[in-house]
Amino acid sequence: MIKKTIKLMCVSLVLFLGGCAMNVYPGGPTPLGLLVTETKSTAASLAITIDKDAQPEKVGEATSGAVFGLFAFGDSSVTAAMKAAGITRIHHVDYVNQSFVFGLYMGTKTIVYGE
Repeated sequence: MIKKTIKLMCVSLVLFLGGCAMNVYPGGPTPLGLLVTETKSTAASLAITIDKDAQPEKVGEATSGAVFGLFAFGDSSVTAAMKAAGITRIHHVDYVNQSFVFGLYMGTKTIVYGE
């Protein structure tokens, strides 16, 4: 009985950690470390209108996260980050994705640079 329970827990953990939910961050798939993960990416491949003449004078940030996939919070949209800094023209966008202790907490921060 104990061996069966341990096997079931291991299979559940592998499915949870290897599922597609771990790759839903903006900017592309995010590798997952078991204890701590922090990756950074740019929005080069996303459909965001970048103004090549805009200067990165202002920086706006917006965050969202989830605790063990049960409680989600925040707004990490580009629009929210632009609003936070009063940005109307985007120079570029970066993302920071974080995960702690087997996905207990997962979050993303959108950073918009512009004027």
